[in-house]
Amino acid sequence: MYLERFLQHAAQQLPSGSRVLDAGAGDCRYAHLFRHTNYIAVDFAKVAKQYGQLDVIADLVKLPFPEGSFDAIICTQVLEHLPQPQVALAEMYRLLRSGGTLWLTAPLYYEEHEIPFDFYRYTRFGLSHLLSEAGFHITSLNELEGYWGTLAYQWRSAARQLPWIFPPPYGSLPIRFLSLPFLITMKLLLAIASALATQLDIQYYDTSRWHCKNYKVVACKPVEST
Repeated sequence: MYLERFLQHAAQQLPSGSRVLDAGAGDCRYAHLFRHTNYIAVDFAKVAKQYGQLDVIADLVKLPFPEGSFDAIICTQVLEHLPQPQVALAEMYRLLRSGGTLWLTAPLYYEEHEIPFDFYRYTRFGLSHLLSEAGFHITSLNELEGYWGTLAYQWRSAARQLPWIFPPPYGSLPIRFLSLPFLITMKLLLAIASALATQLDIQYYDTSRWHCKNYKVVACKPVEST
């Protein structure tokens, strides 16, 4: 929900006909938000998953477009999958026109995924450093989810990862049988806690703790002085 809102806001800022690069587009699930633009989807397409209608298959560290080709670039939940994120950000900087905008999200808390292409997690300070080094001016850097949303994700993950087999794989056989009611209870409690925390996040969206699942960043390529 929060990611879609972030990209809706990005799309609303772009005039009709703007050139937009979706860097690491994956299944292109947000392409519909950019129907009024000239939307270009690119991905390296090496993960065993369903991809959307990609316009270009290429590595983000070297893309086949001239300098200053795009008015905006969106790069969501991609940076953790790049072994050389600083090189990719420099490439995005090259591709943006002067005054163009990068809309980026990246995880702080998230389980390993799209293995083996999962390399990093990012603090706000790490993101700020990488973007500044690439030449970007950071307009905003904020939490994508609130505190309760992050707890909801962690509790849901914990509930899912607890074993659901009989008997559980812990200790001697008597202990394994005795632990089963505890594990079932914990799975249920964590699932309920996750659902409640999700509602709390939607209602209150507490971002006072800098304890988020993902960060969202808006950064621009400075306008060249004449």
